[in-house]
Amino acid sequence: MEHNSGRRGAARLRLAGAVLIAASTVAAAATPAFAVAGGEAAATGAYPFVVKLDVGDGIQTCSGALIAPEWAITATECLGTGSTPVATGRPTVPITAMLGRTELAGSGGQVRSVVRVVPHASRGVALVRFASPVTGITPVALATAQPATDATVRVAGYGRTTTAWIPGALQSAQFTVATTSATGFTVTSAAAAACRGDAGAPAFTESADGVRLAGVSTTSGQSGCFGETATGNTAEELRVDDLATWVQQSVAQDQPAGRWDLRETSGTALADSTTAGTAHPATVSGATLGQAGPVLGGDTAVRFDGVNDYAATGAAVVNTAADYSVSAWVRVSALSTGYTNAVAANGTRTSVFGLGKSSGNKWVFWVHPTDSDNGGGLVEVVATTGPKVGSWAHLAGVFTAADRKLTLYVNGVAAGSATMTSAPWNATGTVNIGRGLYAGTGGYYWAGDLSSVKIWNRALAATELGAQAGIGAGRWSLQDTGVDSSGFERRLSAAGDVDYTDGRVRDSALFNGADQVLATSAPVLRTDQSFTVSAWVRADKLSTGYTNAVAQDGTRTTMFGLGKSSTNKWTFWTHSADSDSGGTLVSVTAASGPTVGTWAHLTGVYDANNNKITLYVNGAPAGSTALTTVWHAGSRLTIGGGRWVAANGYFWPGSVDEVRAIQGALTPAEVQSLYTTTPTGTETATGAALAENFAYPGAAKLLADQNVKLLSGDGHIVAINCATAADGDIGLLKVYTTDETIGADGVGRVCFKVLGAPGRLDLEVPGVYEIRGDGQRSGTGHEVTADLTTDEGDELSVDVDPAGSTQVGLGASPDNPPTILLRLTAKG
Repeated sequence: MEHNSGRRGAARLRLAGAVLIAASTVAAAATPAFAVAGGEAAATGAYPFVVKLDVGDGIQTCSGALIAPEWAITATECLGTGSTPVATGRPTVPITAMLGRTELAGSGGQVRSVVRVVPHASRGVALVRFASPVTGITPVALATAQPATDATVRVAGYGRTTTAWIPGALQSAQFTVATTSATGFTVTSAAAAACRGDAGAPAFTESADGVRLAGVSTTSGQSGCFGETATGNTAEELRVDDLATWVQQSVAQDQPAGRWDLRETSGTALADSTTAGTAHPATVSGATLGQAGPVLGGDTAVRFDGVNDYAATGAAVVNTAADYSVSAWVRVSALSTGYTNAVAANGTRTSVFGLGKSSGNKWVFWVHPTDSDNGGGLVEVVATTGPKVGSWAHLAGVFTAADRKLTLYVNGVAAGSATMTSAPWNATGTVNIGRGLYAGTGGYYWAGDLSSVKIWNRALAATELGAQAGIGAGRWSLQDTGVDSSGFERRLSAAGDVDYTDGRVRDSALFNGADQVLATSAPVLRTDQSFTVSAWVRADKLSTGYTNAVAQDGTRTTMFGLGKSSTNKWTFWTHSADSDSGGTLVSVTAASGPTVGTWAHLTGVYDANNNKITLYVNGAPAGSTALTTVWHAGSRLTIGGGRWVAANGYFWPGSVDEVRAIQGALTPAEVQSLYTTTPTGTETATGAALAENFAYPGAAKLLADQNVKLLSGDGHIVAINCATAADGDIGLLKVYTTDETIGADGVGRVCFKVLGAPGRLDLEVPGVYEIRGDGQRSGTGHEVTADLTTDEGDELSVDVDPAGSTQVGLGASPDNPPTILLRLTAKG
């Protein structure tokens, strides 16, 4: 992705690569530890259970260990981004997990977004749950006893090395246990050290019995770490061997008792991926596997013919005489006059409950009072709405035994309740997917597709069900990069030199309103299904045309746009056809519009089952309208514009930040949550104390010794002694200033080494008048851009001659004032 950078008022902390280190001695446990490093680079494919966590799309990175298909454990300080304690629930900033990729620049491994955090009450460790289970990687087992003094443990992580700030590869080293305590143990080594980059890095034992997780890293003296002057040789680990019960309870409380993701594409078995107890795989009879699911690139679905297709477990899953909940993503292929079940739990003669469609083609959750041929009657909750052929919806039923109450939720919203007059009974038969049981025989056959079926042995809260109404399909925090932190890795590329500048949430993308957009290479949302899209936006000028902050495009035109109308009001609009005219325009326009230079939060929701679109401004509804004609925009998702007559258009004049694309119609409460939980930026000024926050290592010493102020970066451009010899055709970037106190040689010069591209370094060097490229002959050297500002606040961005000198500031013209160098960017 090409880009230039606008002026920053302060350093920004962005996503960088790795975090591990080799060192000469290990540090004393007095300074917070950050990663584990040392010894050697891990062999390709080694220790795939090690997790690299990116917190806040570049606020900080840290590590953890996979302990269940959907869960990892880490240190609590890995996750904190401000003064507010880490709390149970959804993270307030995006957290992305990468595992199974030894070299971060490689393409293997798996990426997952974190959707829940569960901190321990007193230990300083936390569990994180992924949006979907990890497959093909075996979780590491917890140790059953604390390692003994003098035992050997190995620590692995992605932190600094002795010579590299952010090396980008998994490192590991062996340590000796020095002391033990009730909550942790210390380790030492004469050849390795723990460094900044991976709070939470796993410490584990290796034996003939396999690998066992003994602890997670928390503090270290960091002797020998890049940019550190400490000389201690001890690191501290938090015990996890005695936390098995807490882990099991936390996972079980959060997890369903049965979970069928329905991602199989062949065979006759549907796996139960629950980690809360005994798994209950379901056997398929006649149904068609591998159908397209609710999310592009997500879990698949199973198709049932409505005649005799179904799937069944071999035994009961939950006690239906107690509290339980059941949910599924559903889509019907045809309406009918009978009840049809997406999910049911059976007794010997009938189903105790059914979740699906009523005989009147409305959504329904029902129970039978008795296990008899007629079920003893029917107690049901019937919604006022029903299925729309071909459209996905999320259904959930919740039963509470104490008050005998059953509640139906449709797309996360309660659709009604009913009460049983008799005591509930426990159905000891099988769970059916796609049918039920009546008078001792199969019935209620589902006609259509089902995905992500779950059953809990507890009553879910309304907030939990609201969160399930949408599936994250894309999330871009736009921190000087096009990275998607949703787990789908839908990266953005730029058309035009999109700028990045100070935003509401750290950095943001800045568009000129003329010819710049960011776009994915493929569609993100199924726009003929329910979806939600949101963004923080700021208009830097008003105009007479429609301009989009976010859109999804077909081949000829945009299907939907979220942004500003031709009358300068906030709007969410759709086109009815992928043609040069766009067909019919259907829009919701707010009474208010942008104030130039002021941030606002916009959300657009399309509810396919209710045939309407709704616009929200700053979390509050601004209007709705009916929408009956939709189509799937199969080209791309676009930020900062859209498509008109097969060309880029609708250009946004200003900044866009924190874009979310969600498959499903979020509830008003969930939209409000999008608005209120987006980080403000003030909580991320320095990052958590125990994680790699990308502040330049040893910056204080460089400022004191050479009067050079280095702020932050991604580790690919570093300050270096100007006497360092060239490496073949590549030498050093040399920055010349009018201040002779800058640098180490008394001539006002400071030098930098480009270790890789793309690379970035934020700094403040005053009086700059010349920059020398690092090429040693014509045709060599890195493509580097320098962003500068004058004392008067004027901005300039200069492309440095790769193999020559480029004059800036005083050197460029006698009339030019001195310039302050704010950023170096290596593009190639």
